[in-house]
Amino acid sequence: MPLCRECGGQFRSEARFCPHCGVSVVDDSTGYTAEPHDSSQHQPYQGGTHRRASGTDPRTIATFCHLASFAGFVIPLGNILGPLVLWLIKRHESPYIDHHGREAVNFHISLTLYLIVSAILIIVLIGLLLLIVVGLAGIVFTVIAAVRASEGEEYRYPMTIRLVR
Repeated sequence: MPLCRECGGQFRSEARFCPHCGVSVVDDSTGYTAEPHDSSQHQPYQGGTHRRASGTDPRTIATFCHLASFAGFVIPLGNILGPLVLWLIKRHESPYIDHHGREAVNFHISLTLYLIVSAILIIVLIGLLLLIVVGLAGIVFTVIAAVRASEGEEYRYPMTIRLVR
């Protein structure tokens, strides 16, 4: 297994981010970072800059990006607002957090659209079954994504409309 040049942690060869420190391990031109990262400097990535998370593990924040969607059980549209707020606040700290936050926001926007369509389809009776299936799938996929984020793996939700890039 390759080692991160920033923290020395091991990661899978297909990973784009170090699961321990959240630093991007892939260089667009060579396929791997050519030099160690200096954590005191801002580092460019995908059109912005990121700062290393200070004191908080990027995996923890990425996990909370997914779990914040359960705010939807308490607050109307909290399933979108929870991950969105956390992602907007923390996305510049690590590309790993940015990836997981963007995935969570996109999935829960898509899930809300699917639930609206299912609610409309109640008129033809198939909507009730769809509401149950979509609701359960939302809970299951969110838990799977949170577990994968806590383990340092990248996760892409299935059947997600990628609105936020």
